[in-house]
Amino acid sequence: MKNREELAKEYAEKVQEIREMTDMEEMVFDNKIEFDYKDKKYRVRKPTYRELKEIEEQKIKKQMELLQKTDENGNHIYLFEEQLIEKYADLGIKIKEIQDEMSGILYKTEDLMLKLAVTNSVSDREKLRNMILALRERHAELAMKKADYLSNSIENQIQEFSIMFTLFLVLEEKVEDKWNRVFSLYEDMINSEDTDVIDRGLYFLMKLMHYA
Repeated sequence: MKNREELAKEYAEKVQEIREMTDMEEMVFDNKIEFDYKDKKYRVRKPTYRELKEIEEQKIKKQMELLQKTDENGNHIYLFEEQLIEKYADLGIKIKEIQDEMSGILYKTEDLMLKLAVTNSVSDREKLRNMILALRERHAELAMKKADYLSNSIENQIQEFSIMFTLFLVLEEKVEDKWNRVFSLYEDMINSEDTDVIDRGLYFLMKLMHYA
Protein backbone atom coordinates (compact mmCIF):
# COMPACT_ATOMS: atom_id res chain seq x y z
CA MET A 1 0.00 0.00 0.00
CA LYS A 2 1.33 3.43 -0.91
CA ASN A 3 2.13 5.80 1.95
CA ARG A 4 0.86 9.34 2.24
CA GLU A 5 4.05 10.87 0.83
CA GLU A 6 3.83 8.72 -2.32
CA LEU A 7 0.16 9.54 -2.77
CA ALA A 8 0.87 13.22 -2.28
CA LYS A 9 3.65 13.08 -4.89
CA GLU A 10 1.35 11.36 -7.37
CA TYR A 11 -1.36 13.92 -6.67
CA ALA A 12 1.04 16.82 -7.26
CA GLU A 13 2.15 15.24 -10.53
CA LYS A 14 -1.47 14.82 -11.60
CA VAL A 15 -2.14 18.48 -10.83
CA GLN A 16 0.84 19.43 -12.96
CA GLU A 17 -0.36 17.20 -15.80
CA ILE A 18 -3.81 18.77 -15.70
CA ARG A 19 -2.37 22.26 -15.82
CA GLU A 20 -0.24 21.33 -18.80
CA MET A 21 -3.08 19.79 -20.76
CA THR A 22 -3.79 21.70 -23.95
CA ASP A 23 -6.48 19.51 -25.47
CA MET A 24 -9.06 19.87 -22.67
CA GLU A 25 -10.16 23.26 -23.94
CA GLU A 26 -10.97 21.63 -27.26
CA MET A 27 -13.30 19.19 -25.49
CA VAL A 28 -15.34 22.03 -24.02
CA PHE A 29 -17.87 23.13 -26.59
CA ASP A 30 -20.76 25.46 -25.80
CA ASN A 31 -20.24 24.85 -22.06
CA LYS A 32 -20.60 21.09 -22.50
CA ILE A 33 -18.28 18.07 -22.59
CA GLU A 34 -19.36 14.89 -24.37
CA PHE A 35 -17.87 11.46 -23.70
CA ASP A 36 -18.52 7.84 -24.67
CA TYR A 37 -19.04 4.95 -22.29
CA LYS A 38 -20.23 1.41 -23.08
CA ASP A 39 -21.35 2.36 -26.59
CA LYS A 40 -23.45 5.23 -25.28
CA LYS A 41 -22.88 8.94 -25.61
CA TYR A 42 -22.97 11.05 -22.47
CA ARG A 43 -22.34 14.67 -21.64
CA VAL A 44 -22.07 17.07 -18.76
CA ARG A 45 -23.07 20.69 -19.15
CA LYS A 46 -23.06 23.86 -17.13
CA PRO A 47 -26.23 24.17 -15.02
CA THR A 48 -28.92 26.64 -15.98
CA TYR A 49 -29.86 29.59 -13.78
CA ARG A 50 -32.90 27.70 -12.53
CA GLU A 51 -30.75 24.68 -11.71
CA LEU A 52 -28.28 26.88 -9.84
CA LYS A 53 -31.16 28.16 -7.71
CA GLU A 54 -32.23 24.57 -7.06
CA ILE A 55 -28.69 23.66 -6.02
CA GLU A 56 -28.62 26.52 -3.52
CA GLU A 57 -31.99 25.50 -2.11
CA GLN A 58 -30.84 21.91 -1.70
CA LYS A 59 -27.62 23.05 -0.01
CA ILE A 60 -29.65 24.94 2.59
CA LYS A 61 -31.80 21.87 3.22
CA LYS A 62 -28.68 19.73 3.53
CA GLN A 63 -27.14 22.11 6.05
CA MET A 64 -30.28 22.07 8.20
CA GLU A 65 -30.31 18.28 8.01
CA LEU A 66 -26.69 18.05 9.15
CA LEU A 67 -27.24 20.51 11.99
CA GLN A 68 -30.12 18.44 13.33
CA LYS A 69 -28.27 15.12 13.40
CA THR A 70 -27.27 14.02 16.91
CA ASP A 71 -25.94 10.87 18.54
CA GLU A 72 -27.60 8.87 21.32
CA ASN A 73 -26.32 11.39 23.88
CA GLY A 74 -27.76 14.37 22.03
CA ASN A 75 -24.39 15.61 20.78
CA HIS A 76 -24.18 17.04 17.29
CA ILE A 77 -22.60 14.59 14.85
CA TYR A 78 -21.50 17.24 12.37
CA LEU A 79 -19.65 20.42 13.31
CA PHE A 80 -18.44 23.46 11.41
CA GLU A 81 -14.75 23.60 10.50
CA GLU A 82 -13.87 26.14 13.19
CA GLN A 83 -15.51 23.97 15.83
CA LEU A 84 -13.58 20.92 14.63
CA ILE A 85 -10.33 22.88 14.55
CA GLU A 86 -10.87 23.90 18.19
CA LYS A 87 -11.60 20.31 19.22
CA TYR A 88 -8.49 19.05 17.42
CA ALA A 89 -6.44 21.79 19.09
CA ASP A 90 -7.54 20.47 22.48
CA LEU A 91 -6.10 17.11 21.39
CA GLY A 92 -2.81 18.69 20.36
CA ILE A 93 -3.51 18.65 16.63
CA LYS A 94 -2.80 22.13 15.28
CA ILE A 95 -4.73 22.46 12.01
CA LYS A 96 -4.14 26.20 12.04
CA GLU A 97 -0.43 25.47 11.70
CA ILE A 98 -1.15 23.26 8.70
CA GLN A 99 -3.17 26.07 7.12
CA ASP A 100 -0.41 28.60 7.80
CA GLU A 101 2.21 26.34 6.22
CA MET A 102 0.01 25.82 3.17
CA SER A 103 -0.41 29.58 2.77
CA GLY A 104 3.35 30.05 3.09
CA ILE A 105 3.99 27.42 0.43
CA LEU A 106 1.66 29.19 -2.00
CA TYR A 107 3.49 32.46 -1.40
CA LYS A 108 6.89 30.80 -1.92
CA THR A 109 5.66 29.02 -5.06
CA GLU A 110 4.42 32.27 -6.60
CA ASP A 111 7.77 33.92 -5.83
CA LEU A 112 9.68 31.05 -7.46
CA MET A 113 7.38 31.13 -10.49
CA LEU A 114 8.18 34.81 -10.98
CA LYS A 115 11.91 34.06 -10.75
CA LEU A 116 11.52 31.21 -13.23
CA ALA A 117 9.84 33.53 -15.72
CA VAL A 118 12.88 35.85 -15.86
CA THR A 119 15.67 33.26 -15.52
CA ASN A 120 17.59 32.30 -18.65
CA SER A 121 20.17 29.92 -17.19
CA VAL A 122 19.24 26.30 -17.96
CA SER A 123 20.70 24.99 -14.70
CA ASP A 124 18.99 27.69 -12.64
CA ARG A 125 15.67 27.05 -14.36
CA GLU A 126 15.96 23.34 -13.61
CA LYS A 127 16.76 24.09 -9.98
CA LEU A 128 13.74 26.41 -9.70
CA ARG A 129 11.46 23.80 -11.31
CA ASN A 130 12.61 21.19 -8.80
CA MET A 131 12.00 23.59 -5.92
CA ILE A 132 8.51 24.39 -7.22
CA LEU A 133 7.70 20.70 -7.64
CA ALA A 134 8.90 19.96 -4.09
CA LEU A 135 6.69 22.74 -2.73
CA ARG A 136 3.70 21.45 -4.67
CA GLU A 137 4.28 17.95 -3.32
CA ARG A 138 4.43 19.31 0.23
CA HIS A 139 1.29 21.40 -0.34
CA ALA A 140 -0.55 18.35 -1.67
CA GLU A 141 0.56 16.31 1.35
CA LEU A 142 -0.68 18.98 3.74
CA ALA A 143 -3.94 19.39 1.81
CA MET A 144 -4.61 15.67 2.12
CA LYS A 145 -3.86 15.75 5.85
CA LYS A 146 -6.16 18.73 6.39
CA ALA A 147 -8.87 17.11 4.28
CA ASP A 148 -8.67 13.98 6.42
CA TYR A 149 -9.15 15.96 9.61
CA LEU A 150 -12.00 18.10 8.26
CA SER A 151 -13.76 15.55 6.04
CA ASN A 152 -16.77 15.43 8.35
CA SER A 153 -17.13 19.18 8.72
CA ILE A 154 -20.45 20.69 7.70
CA GLU A 155 -18.72 22.81 5.06
CA ASN A 156 -17.07 19.76 3.48
CA GLN A 157 -20.24 17.69 3.57
CA ILE A 158 -22.19 20.47 1.87
CA GLN A 159 -19.48 20.98 -0.76
CA GLU A 160 -19.47 17.28 -1.61
CA PHE A 161 -23.26 17.22 -1.72
CA SER A 162 -23.31 20.32 -3.95
CA ILE A 163 -20.95 18.72 -6.47
CA MET A 164 -22.88 15.45 -6.54
CA PHE A 165 -26.26 17.17 -6.81
CA THR A 166 -24.91 19.30 -9.65
CA LEU A 167 -23.76 16.14 -11.40
CA PHE A 168 -27.23 14.65 -10.98
CA LEU A 169 -28.73 17.69 -12.74
CA VAL A 170 -26.26 17.97 -15.62
CA LEU A 171 -25.22 14.37 -16.40
CA GLU A 172 -27.13 13.38 -19.54
CA GLU A 173 -27.20 10.54 -22.05
CA LYS A 174 -28.19 10.75 -25.69
CA VAL A 175 -31.26 8.72 -26.60
CA GLU A 176 -31.84 8.92 -30.35
CA ASP A 177 -31.61 12.69 -30.91
CA LYS A 178 -32.54 13.83 -27.42
CA TRP A 179 -30.45 14.44 -24.31
CA ASN A 180 -32.03 13.10 -21.13
CA ARG A 181 -30.88 13.00 -17.55
CA VAL A 182 -29.18 9.72 -16.73
CA PHE A 183 -30.98 9.48 -13.38
CA SER A 184 -34.56 10.49 -12.65
CA LEU A 185 -33.91 11.05 -8.94
CA TYR A 186 -30.85 12.10 -6.95
CA GLU A 187 -31.29 9.03 -4.74
CA ASP A 188 -31.14 6.83 -7.85
CA MET A 189 -27.71 8.19 -8.67
CA ILE A 190 -26.40 7.86 -5.11
CA ASN A 191 -27.62 4.27 -4.89
CA SER A 192 -26.58 3.30 -8.41
CA GLU A 193 -24.18 0.39 -8.84
CA ASP A 194 -22.93 1.84 -12.13
CA THR A 195 -20.26 3.93 -10.44
CA ASP A 196 -18.09 4.08 -13.56
CA VAL A 197 -20.38 6.42 -15.47
CA ILE A 198 -20.77 8.55 -12.32
CA ASP A 199 -16.99 8.73 -11.88
CA ARG A 200 -16.51 9.69 -15.53
CA GLY A 201 -19.24 12.28 -15.32
CA LEU A 202 -17.72 13.73 -12.16
CA TYR A 203 -14.28 13.86 -13.77
CA PHE A 204 -15.54 15.80 -16.78
CA LEU A 205 -17.76 18.03 -14.65
CA MET A 206 -14.72 19.16 -12.67
CA LYS A 207 -12.88 19.81 -15.94
CA LEU A 208 -15.84 21.77 -17.27
CA MET A 209 -16.00 23.90 -14.12
CA HIS A 210 -12.29 24.62 -14.48
CA TYR A 211 -12.09 25.38 -18.19
CA ALA A 212 -15.52 26.69 -19.20
